[in-house]
Amino acid sequence: MRQRIAWIHVAANIGLGVAVVIWAALNWHSNDPLRTLSFAATALLASALKVRLPGMTGTASVLALFVLIGIVNFNLPESIAIGALAMFAQCTWRTKKRPEPVQVAFSGNRSIP
Repeated sequence: MRQRIAWIHVAANIGLGVAVVIWAALNWHSNDPLRTLSFAATALLASALKVRLPGMTGTASVLALFVLIGIVNFNLPESIAIGALAMFAQCTWRTKKRPEPVQVAFSGNRSIP
């Protein structure tokens, strides 16, 4: 029963995340596309910077700082796109073990503002 509830939670989380990304794509507008692209490129590079914390087996990323700055400086669709793109890079670029697609999709919901 717990496993079924866990899968329902994961599926609902992924479904809502996909809906938000689709909404952002449909409502996309940018006042300064060059600024948005340069910030997205910087966020992508920052997503590769992984910090090892003592006493933890995983890593933390510098990406959270860029997502927060993006929320303040960009509109919601731009922030969602930057967060989702950088999260995908963080989950798949320079990893010791390739994550399953469901893990990447679930992790994406934590990066979307």
